[in-house]
Parts: sequence; structure tokens; C-alpha cells
Amino acid sequence: MLERISQILAVPPIFAEDERDRARLLNVLLWSIAIFAPVITLSITVIEGQPLLNLTSIIGLSVSALMLALQVLLRRGQLVLASWFASLGLLVAVTYTIYAFNGIRDTTTIVLAFVIVIAGLLLNDRLSIAFFTAATVAAVAGVYYAETLGLVTYDPDQVGIDDVVSSGATLVLIGALLAFAVRNLNDALQRARRSEAESEKANEQLEALNEELEARVASRTRALQLSADVSRRLSTILDKDELISEIVNQLQRSFDYYHVHIYLLDENGAELVLAGGTGEPAQRMLEQGHRIAVGRGLVGRAAERKLPVLVPDVSQDPGWLPNPLLPDTATEAAVPIVRGDRVLGVLDVQDDTAGRLTDEDVELLKAIVNQVAVALQNADLYEQAQRRAQQEVLLNLINQKIQDTTSVEQAVQVAVRELGRALDGSPTYVKLDPGNGRSTPQTAAETGV
Repeated sequence: MLERISQILAVPPIFAEDERDRARLLNVLLWSIAIFAPVITLSITVIEGQPLLNLTSIIGLSVSALMLALQVLLRRGQLVLASWFASLGLLVAVTYTIYAFNGIRDTTTIVLAFVIVIAGLLLNDRLSIAFFTAATVAAVAGVYYAETLGLVTYDPDQVGIDDVVSSGATLVLIGALLAFAVRNLNDALQRARRSEAESEKANEQLEALNEELEARVASRTRALQLSADVSRRLSTILDKDELISEIVNQLQRSFDYYHVHIYLLDENGAELVLAGGTGEPAQRMLEQGHRIAVGRGLVGRAAERKLPVLVPDVSQDPGWLPNPLLPDTATEAAVPIVRGDRVLGVLDVQDDTAGRLTDEDVELLKAIVNQVAVALQNADLYEQAQRRAQQEVLLNLINQKIQDTTSVEQAVQVAVRELGRALDGSPTYVKLDPGNGRSTPQTAAETGV
């Protein structure tokens, strides 16, 4: 029950922050007058022995009804309108009370000053304060005029003009001071709001800077981690195809790039041949033998200059070569793979969001291609070593088989046969010098076509 009453008497939560205090004050004023006005007027009526329905009690009930009606306006968010009617109603009620009971006395100034203060606090406007100051002065003058004409008589003393002037001057002074206070209060409030807005803006900028720094740190940490992972993996992979596949797939997984390619420079140094890439488009390009001439497109340009090429928006670069298998490419970075002064190939990264690839990505890719260059060189050395080892094994095998023969002809036949197998069926011939000093050699054995 008490909770329900509290909800009814509370201010509705519909007002802005700068209106809440005024709404609370008006709410308290309206409920106070609505409750106490009829109680006071009815008490006076009973004490004076007058009928219950007289002018005084009717005015009290009317004022109470007006306050309740203004509560309806307040709950609909009409704070200014409700404040104006409440202030005017209070002024009328006070003026009537002065007129009906005690006239212009010392207490009159205090009560009318209360009206000015209430109006100023509710309306928070200097013009409104000026209006109610003038209205209260007019009320004092009106009551004085009625008393001097003999329309009303107050005991024990007749009011003088000095009382009117004193009361009016006091009310004007109170109104002026209140207007000055309201102006200073509003100015201070505006400064506080500006300061708060500036503080909020500074905080937002600081938070944005912190987020940017955190993102950079996270990106840098991730880049270092990836670089370490790549270095660790590359050190264990000696097969070139497996090496390239590991690099492009790990880059795409770690940074969610749209596409990653690696091109290797051919033996003539004129074209860059696709060696590996991510996804089905790369597989199709490998099947087609995709290649780019040195100097053409971003990949060719990076190889020719031996410098990274970054294009945040490929649509703005006239030298960009579109690929129908990668229709969503919006930004691209090509970083040459260089070992010493020699270009081994190009690492090409593409993304489908313009501007997403930045200088930070290029720095990361440069760190990775330095390791890739070493790994590719190690893979080449490993292949060469494997070929030499295979050749040595083959020679030892042929030598062993030759040693198992019992004639020169058998030895020659074994040598020709094994060499032909080693050369994948390529034509193989062995010619022997008869040893008699003649210049024409004699054919001992032949294999192949």
C-alpha cells in the first residue's frame, strides 16, 4: 500500500536530467497545496463559525482542484505549462488571502516574495521572474488602492503609502537578486555542461586511443607469434611444395586474408610462376600454369624494384591486373622474396576490404619473407643434395652390377641398360676404341631409340 502511494506521489521518470529537480519541486508544491489548501480554508471556516460553503472554502477547494489538474499536465511532460499555471494560481491565492484577511503588512512582503522565489525556481527564466515580480508589486498596489478607497478595512492600523513603497521595493529587490542568481546558476550550469561534454569527448578520444594502442599491441604480438611459428615450421620443412603451402595457408588462417599467393622467378628471370596459393582459385591457376611477367602488375613491379608494393584500393591503381578468379579483391600487397641481391619470388596478399592492408601488414610480410627466402634456399640446397646422393647411389649400383659381369660385352650391356633406365629411356650409346691406334671407334652396345 505504501509503495503504491509512493509511486503515485513520485515524479514520473520522463524528464531530462536538467528538468528533474524542477519537476520534483513542482510535484511537491502541487501535492502540498492540493492537500493543505482545503484543510486550511475549511479550518478557518469552522473556527469563524461560517457556513461550510462560503467564498473562502470554495476558493480553497478550487485551488486544490487546480493543483490536481496540473499534476495531470506534469505527468504528460508539460513541465513549463504546469509551472506557469501553478505560479499564477499561487499568486492569485496569496493575493486573495492578503486582500481578504490582513492587507498590506510585514508578512505580506514575505508571502509575496515566496511567490517570486517559487516562480523563479520552477520556470528558471529571468523574464518569468521579472513578470512575477511586477505582478506581486501590482498585487500590493491593488490591495493598497482597495484599502484607501475604503473597499476593505483592516484592524488595527490603516496602511500608509510608505508601507506600500517599502513592500514594493523589497519585492523588486528580491526579484532582481533572484534573476541575478538564476542567470549565474544557468551560466554555471552551461559551463558545467560544456566541461562535461569536453571531458566526455576527451575520454572518448582517450578510450579510442587506448583501443587503437591495444589493437596495435595485439596485432604486433600476433605478428611476432606468427613470425615465430613460421620460423619454427620452416626450419623443419625441406620440401619446397610443402613449404609454400604451409606459408600461404598459415598466413590466411592467422590474419583472415582474402587470398595469399607465392610466385617464384623462373630460370630466365623473365617471369614469375605461381608456385602455391590458398583455396580453389589458386588450384585452378596452378593447373593453368599461371605466370606474370616481371614489371607487370603489382607482383611484377615488386620483383622488378625489389621493394614491397602496397595498394590500399586497387581500383585506383592503373597498373593493377584484375584476376577473374578473384573478383572481390579490393586491396593488395606484394612483397619480393630476396636473398642477397637475387630475387627468388614474390609473396602476394589480397583482401576484399579496401584499406584493410596497411604498412603494418607489409612490415609483417617483410619479416616473414626474409625467413621464406632462407627456407627456399635451404630447400634448393636440399634438392641438390638429394640429386647428388641419388646419382652416387646409381653409380655405385651400376658399378656393382658391372663388377658382377664376366666379359667386356656384358659390362657394356649392363652399363647401357642401367644408364637408359636412369635417364628414363633416353637414347644411350657406348662406343669403344679397339685400341689399335685407329681413329674410327667401334660400337659395342646401344640402347634407346
